[in-house]
Amino acid sequence: MIKEIFNYYSRISRKRKAELFFDLLKPQKESILLDAGGGLGTGFRDIWLYFSRVIVVDINKEYIKQINNDKSLNNVIGIVGDVCHLPLEDNSVDYVFSNAVIEHIKKKDSYLQMKFVVWLK
Repeated sequence: MIKEIFNYYSRISRKRKAELFFDLLKPQKESILLDAGGGLGTGFRDIWLYFSRVIVVDINKEYIKQINNDKSLNNVIGIVGDVCHLPLEDNSVDYVFSNAVIEHIKKKDSYLQMKFVVWLK
């Protein structure tokens, strides 16, 4: 029962975050999106479909392998990498999306949490 309640509110939260992303930023279809720590895109693949190109950077090699092998994601490329040391050139993307990532950066490395937030800004 608790898991069902959690999943219900999680879906609502993800839907609202996606709506806010589009309402506030009003991205153009031809834009490039970076999904920093995007994993498999759980709950946010609808956002990926909107952009002409999506770059997903995630530390999980298996997730990236699945993304790159998924033929339905022809506008998405996955890159194995650390979001605190993004393997991208400056100004190489138009928009950045990141959900529930910062809490995975260890508190002892709080300077990396700050670096991540500042980079995304």
